Amino acid sequence: MSDLRKLSKETYSRKSENTASYDEIKTGCLQRIADSLEKIEKPYQNLISDYEYLKEVNARLRDSNDKLMNQVKAYKGHITRLKRKEVSNG
Repeated sequence: MSDLRKLSKETYSRKSENTASYDEIKTGCLQRIADSLEKIEKPYQNLISDYEYLKEVNARLRDSNDKLMNQVKAYKGHITRLKRKEVSNG
């Protein structure tokens, strides 16, 4: 079968070009198409896995950012309370 794949680029079959049957041409072409689809699929699968990874990282970073923003708000509130307390005592 691998012979047909290699030879289909030039002669479409193991036999000479004039005596190649339809099935031999079809087999060689389908094998080449399958090979090219496998080559296309690999980078696509890498893109999908990268997307899933980055989606998880993005969710973690958003959670972390939300926690930090809540801390900032808490500190601002604490500072405001201290300033009010200082003004009223002062």
